[in-house]
Amino acid sequence: MPAKQKNNKRAKNSSSANEEFSKACDLLAKNQFVEGKDILLGLAKQYPDTLNIQLKLIESHINLGEYSRAKLVLEKITKLYPNDRAVLRVTPLVLFCLNRYTDAYHSTLLLSEQERSDNQIQNIIRHSISFANIDGYSQVVEKDILGLVDKNEITETDFYNLTQMLLNFKLGLSDQAFKVQLEDLASDPLFLKYLAFSYVRSPVFEQLLTLVRGKLLTVSLAKMELPDNLLALAQGLAHQSFHNEYVFGVSEEEQQMLSELELMLERLVDTEGWSPFDAEGLFLLLCMYQQLHCLPFKDRLLAVEADEWPESIRDIVTISLYEIEEEIRLADEIETVADISDEVSNKVRTQYEASPYPRWSQLYRPKAKCTYPTFMLRNIYGCPVIPDRESACELLVAGCGTGYHPLSMASSVAANITAIDLSKRSLAYATRAANKFGVSGVKFLQLDLLELDKLETQYDVVESIGVIHHMRKPEDGLRSLLNVLKPSGYLRLGLYSSIARAKLIKLRELYVKSGMEPSEENIRAIRQAMLNSSTAQDAFGIVNEFADFYTMSAYRDLIFHEEEHCFTLSEIKALLLKYDLKFIGFSGLKNSAVGAFVQLYGADHLNNLDAWAEFEGNNPSTFDCMYQFFCQKTDVTS
Repeated sequence: MPAKQKNNKRAKNSSSANEEFSKACDLLAKNQFVEGKDILLGLAKQYPDTLNIQLKLIESHINLGEYSRAKLVLEKITKLYPNDRAVLRVTPLVLFCLNRYTDAYHSTLLLSEQERSDNQIQNIIRHSISFANIDGYSQVVEKDILGLVDKNEITETDFYNLTQMLLNFKLGLSDQAFKVQLEDLASDPLFLKYLAFSYVRSPVFEQLLTLVRGKLLTVSLAKMELPDNLLALAQGLAHQSFHNEYVFGVSEEEQQMLSELELMLERLVDTEGWSPFDAEGLFLLLCMYQQLHCLPFKDRLLAVEADEWPESIRDIVTISLYEIEEEIRLADEIETVADISDEVSNKVRTQYEASPYPRWSQLYRPKAKCTYPTFMLRNIYGCPVIPDRESACELLVAGCGTGYHPLSMASSVAANITAIDLSKRSLAYATRAANKFGVSGVKFLQLDLLELDKLETQYDVVESIGVIHHMRKPEDGLRSLLNVLKPSGYLRLGLYSSIARAKLIKLRELYVKSGMEPSEENIRAIRQAMLNSSTAQDAFGIVNEFADFYTMSAYRDLIFHEEEHCFTLSEIKALLLKYDLKFIGFSGLKNSAVGAFVQLYGADHLNNLDAWAEFEGNNPSTFDCMYQFFCQKTDVTS
């Protein structure tokens, strides 16, 4: 065939292929994915090395849920075009669809700043960053974390875990040399956000912050003023101390300086015409060590309007003075449904009146609410398909504490929520938080869980996390929950694990025998003794295994609770069988634990309690928080 004819034929074939490709693209744009894919498959046979065809074929596979096929195409073009920007851009999407979240996030790190600003890539970053394996400092990862915080698109737990890993490398803390300078810390945005956003849950970081706080106090009081370049550091430490409820140890030298500082400020406040501007830095230093509402001259401070304080300390003054006062006022307004008569319930109520638990400051709020069955599908490992319902459900949170649980649910799920608790101070904290974060749809009531029948309501869903194991007879609590749960309704429970808390149980027994009171001074002393003793840490596992070690009220809840029971999975299985409850699955576990379980038993055994019991026996820390699980009422239980 003459060259001219060959060229004409190639041109004709190319024109035809272009037309077919354009047709396929149009079909994909109209969501006609099957038809578009069929055309692309034909073109791929003719032109197997043409990148645009393969990229569009990946798009069609993904839209049809054919993720394994999309992976095969990706592997092919990655070999052909390993450094092509289009291939690098599509890689995170394919990996994300395959639930390979760690790989998906790390593949985004190969993209340019402009490429990472794409909405689809940003969505992948937002949902996969918590799975990242951080093995060194990365400025890009830091920027991602701070960006998600600013947009309220990351949970407190994910922020803490990621930031601590990153800061370990950034500050070089692995050798515990603590060579960092105050000025450097005061200008580090990630470190400052870490202090203000969340409480520290690391012995290394606690040691660092205790040293930094003491040094900052000493340097400032030597000059009788807080240096301007260290203001941000003092602000961060004040917020950190408020978050952990001033649980850090205080040396005798620091205590002496603080006593003199408090006396100095009291004299100032007693002066006619005094102004917070006269000693804003000194007030901030004091806030690094104690709550302003605990000061003997707090009434004089409350006489000053919040907006009359210097901007530099207004936030910490608000939360440690005015919000505490507001909680006391709100406690008087909480409705009591019935008197609390049970002896153990009254002891527990007294504990939480003195130490509302937990104290929290951040509320992650998804952009859109979902139905409760959808919430279950997103949160239960191996959750079966559950019939959806369009209307909002009636949901009871029994034992809501300071309200994080019901307010989080109100932000995530379409539901009318009733939340009950023994402690009015805890409920007041919850009410203030609801007002602060603008969350509606939750009714807070003081009521003993044993008296739920007084509500005269039946609920579609009942949730009770970490509650009935603090009752004299947990089974009585379970019966009370079931009595207000509709037939076929869902029950979500949280119970302590005997295996995960075996060492902790020994520690609790020691302090029960000692008769030691859970005062703040005693708790600080006990914690310092444990932090300074590797033998004690190994014996009881408390320092490295329980986040509750790192705040005052949580530590009291952990070691000095008035009543506590623990369970095994075999006991839980027997309890569910006794009350005709169908086990649906666990939630709230570490990703690593779920991955290890699936590797051993397969994903189809995720709701098999016997398999989990065997797994926990070989991995005792699996349920170190508690067993959190969903079940369904299959019969009317009286």
